Amino acid sequence: MSSGQDLEGILYSPQIPQDPQTLTNLWVTASCLSEDNFADWKWERTVFLRSEMVLSEFLRSSWQESRLLDSDFRFSDFESSSLSEVLMENSCLVRTDWRSSRFENVQIENSIAEESDFSSLMSTGRFEFKRGSLVGADFNRANFAGPVDFKDTDMREADLTGAVFQDTVNWEGAQLSGAIWMDGRVCAEGSVGSCD
Repeated sequence: MSSGQDLEGILYSPQIPQDPQTLTNLWVTASCLSEDNFADWKWERTVFLRSEMVLSEFLRSSWQESRLLDSDFRFSDFESSSLSEVLMENSCLVRTDWRSSRFENVQIENSIAEESDFSSLMSTGRFEFKRGSLVGADFNRANFAGPVDFKDTDMREADLTGAVFQDTVNWEGAQLSGAIWMDGRVCAEGSVGSCD
């Protein structure tokens, strides 16, 4: 792979570990990059569309002005990554690891991130996770400096213990049954829009 390409239907499986790459203006469609190692890679203005990246390593990766659309990232590891001006839409993020990552103006819509780990996340700017599922997700000690929007998201049994929200939070329509609130309370069955 190299910058400025449109790639469709590729199966990326390097035989020899590569040095970290910086890829710019890359468009990847209907491709499989599963079980590969992209630790420390930089993705700038990159679009992944209808692609599969299951069980891949993206540790310490950097994503700027990129789009991850209709793609499958299940069980992938993004620990300690940096995302700025990123849109994820209609994607599967089940059991992904975002521990200690830094988000700036990240928007996730109509996506499933059940049992994903966002603990110790640092978010600046706006963070949106709307109309999706965060069932069982871990936001332990996450810090949100900017506004947050969880509108119409299923957050049942999510762990918000010690999470800090420094700006406004939109909980409208968020299902919170069994979620662990910032102060350690467990939200009652039927909690919607607030922790009852």
